[in-house]
Amino acid sequence: MAESQIDASTLLILDLSDLQKKYAKKMEHLATVRDGSEKTEGPGYWTLHVVATEIASSRLIPLYGRLFSQIAPDHISENEEITKALRIVSEKIAKRGIWVMDRGGDRGYLYKYLLHEKPKFIIRLRADRTLVADGEASALTIAEGCPGLFNEYIAREKKTGEHPLQLEVGCRKVRLPGRTEELTLVVVRGLGQEPMMLLTNLPVKKSRKSIWHVAAAYLSRWRIEETIRFLKQSYQLEDVRVLKYVRL
Repeated sequence: MAESQIDASTLLILDLSDLQKKYAKKMEHLATVRDGSEKTEGPGYWTLHVVATEIASSRLIPLYGRLFSQIAPDHISENEEITKALRIVSEKIAKRGIWVMDRGGDRGYLYKYLLHEKPKFIIRLRADRTLVADGEASALTIAEGCPGLFNEYIAREKKTGEHPLQLEVGCRKVRLPGRTEELTLVVVRGLGQEPMMLLTNLPVKKSRKSIWHVAAAYLSRWRIEETIRFLKQSYQLEDVRVLKYVRL
């Protein structure tokens, strides 16, 4: 049913999250996971979600959800879990949409898969990701040398209400080492000490509309993080007490 609502511009937001079970002892295949909000490690499981949305839309369409443990007998790797989600969803929606991932998606294994299968993607880069521009350099080094082309204003919601932010946005054509495909690095300053660096294979032109589309698409994934937090709280997912892995 959901596939009919996905078109070429729909954002497919993939999110890897944790499900903490701080006091569990007997749950099957209980593994060690890192709590992204508290920055601590503890017992639990990983969850992988794919949610579809549109830029500036509050409507979310769940497409995929899976809980897994890295010590379960059927587990191969986290890379395999991510590419499995990509394969299953892509087959159902005929490779339409734009995949959007945070820095957890910035991995060589995944780029090899994406550039071979050719879905559209936007991935936030780690500072030390090596790219090729005039020569090889870190993403941060290239971003620091990328001039801002225009300013954009957004409102970011926090507990104390909406906070206006002025962002400086620019872009640069790059490649990954050993690859011939031309990609675009979109650089957004004003969200933190380091610029936000987004790598995409979308056909980005040097126009405000084209470049900002990439940045706005990535910023849309903030809503998904809030949704996952809401689900954990509303459905009390971290209080689930079934013991068997299949039931989980």
